[in-house]
Amino acid sequence: MILVTYASRYGGTKQIATYLAKVLELEGYKTQLKHVDDVVSISLYDFLVVGSGLYLGQWLEDAAEFLDSFSMNLGEKPVWLFSAGPSEELSQLKDSPVPSNLQPLLSYFSIKDAALFNTQVNAKELSFDDYLLLQRMQSLSLDASSWQKVKTWGLSIAQVIANPLLPAVLPEIISGQTFLRIDKAR
Repeated sequence: MILVTYASRYGGTKQIATYLAKVLELEGYKTQLKHVDDVVSISLYDFLVVGSGLYLGQWLEDAAEFLDSFSMNLGEKPVWLFSAGPSEELSQLKDSPVPSNLQPLLSYFSIKDAALFNTQVNAKELSFDDYLLLQRMQSLSLDASSWQKVKTWGLSIAQVIANPLLPAVLPEIISGQTFLRIDKAR
């Protein structure tokens, strides 16, 4: 079974996680979709897909705490990570698709792949402080997430699960652009 879990500040990351779970279900896999705060154990799951919204270039605190609390057990399972946010948030991750607040945790487990997805910001749902911050970054007029890119990444996860011994061609999604790379970390 695949756990698709997420932390979302304004709902965009939840939508992406929901869509990824549906893509994986359509590929024949049983999935469970849960907010990170609702996960009490990962022992029932064979694979994990974990996502978080970005805030100031970092994962949300509850998502980072999820990885920290299960870090010793995550080494036993294939893990995929995704981050979602406005393009300015994604651009803060130039050197790595994994935010700096997660880097220390990667010594406990490895990830199969990481993806970045651009999300739409709905100004009506923002707190006043977030509205001012995003207005300053000019992020309020973004287009919706590219659902095709989310689907492609979900299909690549299904490909790796179905063919664990074969090298997989995985999409790398950076600032809304998809690049192909060979996954050599097997």
